[in-house]
Order: sequence, then structure tokens, then C-alpha cells
Amino acid sequence: MRLFKRRPPEIRISVDAAGVERALEDYLTAASDDPDVLHNARVHHALPISKDMGGALYLRPDGHILSSGWDTPREVEPVVDIRQHRDILHAARAHAAQQFPDIIGLLPERGPQAVNCMSCDGHGRLKGISDKYPNVVCACGGLGWIPEPPEPRVSAVR
Repeated sequence: MRLFKRRPPEIRISVDAAGVERALEDYLTAASDDPDVLHNARVHHALPISKDMGGALYLRPDGHILSSGWDTPREVEPVVDIRQHRDILHAARAHAAQQFPDIIGLLPERGPQAVNCMSCDGHGRLKGISDKYPNVVCACGGLGWIPEPPEPRVSAVR
């Protein structure tokens, strides 16, 4: 008997597919980005919504989120672990919603579990940093809140 390990479901957000299609078409027409990111956008039919020091996140018109890392930039995988990627995806959606305001559903909505961001005290800007470096945003994506309280850190006490 062969056992199969079940893979967790891919992360999907509810967005306006037509809005993503239009933004992707405009992005591909402009074609002025990193060659690997452009390649991934074309091959996977996915709009780049975030690029940081770890890699890139992409949004497909069906709402699925894909990712690639800079070490292996053409290896694109679906994002499946929301715990590991929750904060990054939240900030990416907030930033992308400013860049693509016509995509309905891209901007995260504050739910009942949301809490004010402790990094920026709910202001969305990092004191002393955001003014000097406008492209550096808080981990909350500038919204001033995160989707749920951070998990408590476990300390090793002897």
C-alpha cells in the first residue's frame, strides 16, 4: 500500500480577474522589469505584485499567489503555507493595491482578528526611516495593522 502525503491548498485571494488581466497586459506591454520576473509573468500568466530581497510574489487572475526566489528565479511555486507567508503577503497586497488601484479585492480588508502593527504603532510608517527612505515600508505594508496578533515567541528558559 502506498501512502501519499497530502499537500496543503494553494493560497488564493478573491480579486477581480478582469482587473488582474488588464494590469498584467499593461505590465507585459511595458516590459521594463527584471528579465526573470518578466519571463515568469509571461509563462505563468501572473502579475508581479511584490519584489523584495527574498524574491517575487505574483498574482494570477484566478487569485492564486505564486512565488519565486532570487537564487532560483525561474522556479515558480504556488504559495501554500499561509502562516509562513501571511505577513509578507499582507504587506505585498497593501503595496500592490497602491500600484494597481483598479484591481478590486487586492487591498486587504481589516477583519475582526486584526491588531494594530507594533512596528509602526498603527501609523503605517517607520519613524525616522520612512521619511528618509520612502521605498522602505513597515511590515504592515503601510496600513497600520496586521491580520491577526503575532504568534508568541518561545524563549528557552533553564
